Amino acid sequence: MTVPEKHIAEVVVGLPVEGPFDYAIGQDIRDQIQAGMRVLISFNRRKMVGFVVGFKEKSAFEKLNTIIKLLDDTPALDSNAVELTKAVSQYYGCSWGEAIETYLPPYLRKNKEFDQKVSIVEADRSDRGSKRQLVVDKSPNKRWIFIMEAINATLSKKRGVIFLVPEGQMIEGVLNRLKEEVVNPIYAFNKKMKPAEEFERWVDIKKQNFCVVIGSRSTVFAPVANLGLIIVYDQENDVYKQEQVPHYNANQVALMRSEIEKSDLIYVSSAPSAELWDYAQKDKISKVIIEADKYSDIQFVDMNNYNPQKTSLISAPLQNSIYQFLENKKRIVILINRRGHSTFTQCNQCGYVLKCPRCDVNLTFMSVENIMVCRRCNHQRDLPKICPGCNGSYLRSAGTGIEKLESQVSKY
Repeated sequence: MTVPEKHIAEVVVGLPVEGPFDYAIGQDIRDQIQAGMRVLISFNRRKMVGFVVGFKEKSAFEKLNTIIKLLDDTPALDSNAVELTKAVSQYYGCSWGEAIETYLPPYLRKNKEFDQKVSIVEADRSDRGSKRQLVVDKSPNKRWIFIMEAINATLSKKRGVIFLVPEGQMIEGVLNRLKEEVVNPIYAFNKKMKPAEEFERWVDIKKQNFCVVIGSRSTVFAPVANLGLIIVYDQENDVYKQEQVPHYNANQVALMRSEIEKSDLIYVSSAPSAELWDYAQKDKISKVIIEADKYSDIQFVDMNNYNPQKTSLISAPLQNSIYQFLENKKRIVILINRRGHSTFTQCNQCGYVLKCPRCDVNLTFMSVENIMVCRRCNHQRDLPKICPGCNGSYLRSAGTGIEKLESQVSKY
């Protein structure tokens, strides 16, 4: 494959605009410029940071702006990062430049020169195999045995590890646990770090041949050299989805990165997401079940078999269990995912339903306060004595909330 002469650089910017854009390369930087470097350019009549993603010999445009200057001595992004950010932009419908800005620490998104001497050694991926696993663990203690075996096996091959956790408060616990068994450098990202601190940590990681990096969602982009393993802990957590542009899901980005860098990928979950479970069922990823030493006694009850009139919320088997445990002076926890007494109030004459004027959802009847409450915006109103629609005198409440369940359980 012929490498294009470095006459014209293909540059993207961190704005929601299509690219790349062609820029002329001055003779003074032609020998230094590389793909993955940041450059200072004039874009739409203002100076801003651009990212070099490729080169070409000719452009369809006769007159081109020239790159003002290089901001990096070495590329901020290696070839894997350039490929990953392109894949993210295509998958999530953002610009390539926006994806690159998500990859880089905030410090490098600005007009800051990057003069750290970091040598980038491109790993040979040609003979690498990789495996992707969904670990469904029913035993929290056994999951860590599996995780540590995978981490140590990866480090023994002199390859790096990224360990993702959903919540920032989990980082310290995971860090302390790994320090007990891992002798290689371990780095952690947390949201309390200032941009300068985050940048220093980013550079330290980039200098390592292989290490372990722990962090939340954005750590999936950590510049770990020679990446060998990505672990996504508690995979089912919605926090792995970013709400800002680009609206990426770290689960999917981890899969993309593992495919690009030929690294292993382990999703750990006690209740996997439906999407990932479907992947496992279709053999797109392998499935590992870690069984618990002891299972709870679980019984499913079809209420139609015990309560055809639907007058009680509690089935006969549950009633018997309640009596049994109360006689033995044991505690019982009954869970229901709805607050209030009734979730639906309707006029029997005209069918008018009491709804929130803001959200247009059914109001929940709170029997203790004798008010109607919106479960979304917390809008409140008194329970009307007559129908607002037809002035009928009978409003019927239905549906089940925790207050109705409490009134029935209190009879035992």
